[in-house]
Amino acid sequence: VRILQALGALKLDRGSWYYGSNEAKASTLSHLLKVSYPRADETAADLKAALSGTGITEQRLVEVAMYAPQWIPLIEAHLGWRGMASGCYYFQAHMCEVPRDMESIIAKYTPIAIEDLQEGAFDIDWFHAAYKELGKAHFDALYEAAKYISDGAKHTRARKFADAVRGVMKLADVEKEIKAKRNKDLVMSYGLIPLKRAREKDMLARYAFLQNFRKESKQFGAQRRASEAKAVEIGLSNLARNCGFDDVTRLVWTAETGLIQEFSAHFTPKAIEGTELWLSVAEDGAVSLSCTKGGKPL
Repeated sequence: VRILQALGALKLDRGSWYYGSNEAKASTLSHLLKVSYPRADETAADLKAALSGTGITEQRLVEVAMYAPQWIPLIEAHLGWRGMASGCYYFQAHMCEVPRDMESIIAKYTPIAIEDLQEGAFDIDWFHAAYKELGKAHFDALYEAAKYISDGAKHTRARKFADAVRGVMKLADVEKEIKAKRNKDLVMSYGLIPLKRAREKDMLARYAFLQNFRKESKQFGAQRRASEAKAVEIGLSNLARNCGFDDVTRLVWTAETGLIQEFSAHFTPKAIEGTELWLSVAEDGAVSLSCTKGGKPL
C-alpha cells in the first residue's frame, strides 16, 4: 500500500528492471511492487485496513493483480469480485508466454496443455465461465489492465481472443485484414467468432477460408510457411471447439464431407450435344475431366 501511495498517479513500468538500469521513480517502485509478497497470515481484512483513507482505486488494485499475480487471491477477496482470479489467470494463460511459476495454477482451470496455450489454443469453456461470473463491467476492468501482464504486446493475443468470442470482431472485417496483413493472431482468433444461425454453412466457409490461407503460404519461404501453417492448425482447433467438436479431426471429417457434397454435382455426368462430361478422381487423388460419346470414352 505504501508503494501504491508513493506511485500516486504514475503508471506501472512494464519494462524489465535490474540494478542500476533505471532509477526513475515509477520504475523503482514498480520493481518493488513486483517483488513484494503477502505474508502467509495476511487477510483481506488486513488489506482493507491498510487501504482505508488512501484513495487507492479498485482499478489500481486490478492493475496490481495483473502486474504482480501473487496478490490476486488477496485482492479478489478484498474486492469481492466473483471469478476475478479465473479472469486474471485467463489473460495470463492466453499470452504468447506463460510464466513458469504459474503453470500449475493455470492447469487447475483448463485441460489444455500449457504448450498448446502458448501456441495459441483457446479454452472457450473457461472464458465463458469466467465472463459469466465476472460480468461485463468487471471483465472490462481486467481487459483494460491486461497490458500490465508483460512488456511489449504479448497481452494482445488474449485480448483478440476475448474480442472474437464476445462478437466484438466482425467476420468480414477479420477476413479482410487477414488477407491484407496475414496476421497470425487473427488467424487463430478467426474460428472463435460466434457462429451464424446457419451454423454448418458458416463452419464450412471458415474451414475453407483457413485452408485457403494455408494454400496461399506456398508463395513464401519455408520459415514463414511453417509459422502460418501452425497458425492455421491452431485456428482450426479453436474453430472445432467453437463448433462443439471434441477434437480438430472430427471438424476436418465433417467439413471435408460437407465440401464434397457441395461439389458432388460436378462428379455427375452432364450431357452437352450428345457428349457427356464429368470430373473423375483417380486412386492417387488426381482429378481429370472425363468425356464420353455414345458410351465410348473420348
